[in-house]
Amino acid sequence: MISAVFFEKFFKITKNKTFEISSGVEEYWQFFQFNLRANRKTDHAGFLIYFELFGFYFSIEIYDNRHWDWEKNAWENLS
Repeated sequence: MISAVFFEKFFKITKNKTFEISSGVEEYWQFFQFNLRANRKTDHAGFLIYFELFGFYFSIEIYDNRHWDWEKNAWENLS
């Protein structure tokens, strides 16, 4: 079996936030997997819901486009 993406869309919510929704099939799959993650002060911080059943997955994610600068303890300024 080969990995395939059935559906993938990105929507810009704000200047730094993006909403992503996707579904597909994984080549190396799990019988069942569920991930719920929320993080901050890290690269591409945000919220993720991931559900997989027999290789078929569905994912929703809201994340920050910026990278976190650990030395300054702040978001990197890209401008």
